[in-house]
Amino acid sequence: MKLTRIRTCLGIAALACACSAPPASEEGTGGDATGHVYSSARHDFRVVTVADGLDHPWSMAWLPGGELLIVERPGRIRVVRDGSLLPDPVEGFPAVYRDRGQGGFMDVLPHPDFAQNRWLYLSYGKPNADGSEGATTVVRGRWDGGRVTDVEEIFEAVAWHGNNNHFAGRMAFDPSGFLYIAVGDRMLPPDMLDDHPALDVTNHMGTIIRLHDDGSVPADNPFVGRDDALPEIWSYGHRNIQGLAVDALTGNVWANEHGPRGGDELNLIVGGANYGWPVVSHGINYDGTVFTTATRRAGVEPPRFVWTPSIGISGMMIYRGEPFPWWRGSAFVGGLVGEQLARVTLADTDAVSLETLLEGELGRVRDVREGSDGLIYLALEHAEEPTAVVRLEPVPNDIEPLFNTFSIVAIDPETGESGVAVTTRNPCVGNAVPWVRAGVGAVATQGGTRVEYGNDLLDLLEQGVPPQEAMDRVVAADEGRERRQVGVIGADGRSAQWTGSAQYGAEERGDWVAERAGSNYAVQGNSLVGTAVVDSVAVVFERSEGSGRHLADRLIEALYAGQLLGGDGRHGETQSAAVVVADPRPGVSRRPDRVTTDINVCEHPEPVRELRRIHDVASETLGFRRLEQFVGRDVFQLKVMLHALGYYRAESPAPTGDSPGVLVYNQETVNAVDRFRADQAWQTTVPGYVDARTIDRLWRLLEEADRAGEVRDRIRDVVRVRR
Repeated sequence: MKLTRIRTCLGIAALACACSAPPASEEGTGGDATGHVYSSARHDFRVVTVADGLDHPWSMAWLPGGELLIVERPGRIRVVRDGSLLPDPVEGFPAVYRDRGQGGFMDVLPHPDFAQNRWLYLSYGKPNADGSEGATTVVRGRWDGGRVTDVEEIFEAVAWHGNNNHFAGRMAFDPSGFLYIAVGDRMLPPDMLDDHPALDVTNHMGTIIRLHDDGSVPADNPFVGRDDALPEIWSYGHRNIQGLAVDALTGNVWANEHGPRGGDELNLIVGGANYGWPVVSHGINYDGTVFTTATRRAGVEPPRFVWTPSIGISGMMIYRGEPFPWWRGSAFVGGLVGEQLARVTLADTDAVSLETLLEGELGRVRDVREGSDGLIYLALEHAEEPTAVVRLEPVPNDIEPLFNTFSIVAIDPETGESGVAVTTRNPCVGNAVPWVRAGVGAVATQGGTRVEYGNDLLDLLEQGVPPQEAMDRVVAADEGRERRQVGVIGADGRSAQWTGSAQYGAEERGDWVAERAGSNYAVQGNSLVGTAVVDSVAVVFERSEGSGRHLADRLIEALYAGQLLGGDGRHGETQSAAVVVADPRPGVSRRPDRVTTDINVCEHPEPVRELRRIHDVASETLGFRRLEQFVGRDVFQLKVMLHALGYYRAESPAPTGDSPGVLVYNQETVNAVDRFRADQAWQTTVPGYVDARTIDRLWRLLEEADRAGEVRDRIRDVVRVRR
């Protein structure tokens, strides 16, 4: 997925932040870096220096006693104890391959049971006998104050090379105690394509390794028992992983990796999966030449996020702390060349929005960690100058960053559908803001809402007046136009927007106004916590273009992405949301106005979630319930998906909506589901168990087989709201 970068610098200190904010001080330890307050879509914070005078700090880790360990790339581990950086490094670990470049000390990681066993793990670039080559290697030793003892090697990568690049070296333990280790592709040329070592599982280049804590290989690793693969490998086809994190709540393993010139990736790591480097990439060579045009391929796990241009991704963590409650569950990714901290909002196994923090303020961010105190720590790395470790500390503000005054008007050029989705802090937004007319277009009239704009604009569109001219006419005739905000889109995809001058001027207190328009949509918002809200709606809607999904489904997804970034900045608990879609095709709607979807959540604590729930229940979309011997349209959808993958009546034609018993979840279907789950190596306690994970895997395999579009065509007339 291609991301649009959203720079966020909002709130009570927004103007100072947007213009110039001094970098963190490198004088002293544990002091206020600047006194400056930075703001985001969810939290205000300041940056405070923890330790300075460091030589290329690469990673950080905390011990149960509160000590902070900081890895310096040239081959040292430093200790911050009781707020002070100790002068002497930790003793006992081996020498490095190179003290410059990338072949030095990399990651440090305490054992999950460190308090009992005192094991401390280190990844580093190990030299061969004459120092001519290096490989990613992991050792562990027992912590003894300022030194380690009983040092033993537990893993040496089959990835030896004479260059000094792409060692990777990130490590993480999962909740079950398995150790994951990233090994880079050693920067071998991507022009090798299918012959690249990253795609060859007889070596460790471009892989993630999964081991027991003592370095032995788990029996359930995907390549165990094969003569043509190394058993330590968990996933392959990676380039140069710089961030590796396990979500403490879900157990999901996430990794980010450098693209070449463009194409930095955020990946959800799946055992046995191929991530495609270099035959699949969103990047090009550093000299501008192209080595592949493929961004997808059957059998290749797609990234959840892609940065193009690259930000030079680096360390990563999934935040679960208390001090920044609105950020819980987000992935935080450092940016080197991008000089930023990226916050990626995660929803289950997907990444749905991006917020860019501190862009250009602190320099290169090499590592990002959640400290034992729940605060966010950054290791900064500049060229050859000493740098610092800093932390983000929350600053209370009087802005309650909750939910939404924004809307999106859109059309689907394939179906002719037109629609509006909107959410706000006031009740019953669907009674006034959204207006649609089948085959004509859609209008959202908000701000100082003038409901007459709805029919006035649609009447002009129906007469053949272009959207911009129609907007100009109705605005010119309105004496209160400066209080309005309006978006209109015609059936041909052209749009127009108006935001009156009275909507602006409150940015200093955190009320922001924004408009964005693109192919077949227009997004507008006021009283927002930041312009990133509107950007996120636009990015997510663009991503779903051509997906074959109904317009109402896409609009709700886009609205939810904006809500996750904060939306409406005003106080209060009343919230509402609505979605209205009309379809001009004969027979699709039973209503004379041809409206197919009209959901108005008048008041709810989480109106967009409720909008989604109602939509999925009303349309009987697969996933709105768990299927265990049910009857309904979602059963038909399941059978079509299983048939396309060869699990249900593979030798017969695909089921149709009028096939006998097609809506019945019978034993034949149960058996097909159980076979599918068995092939995924999933346990099946309840026969025929279908949950969100099952549905996600079905769609993913259909995408890889290039059959998802065919399946969507078959179920399209079934998966819709009936009126």
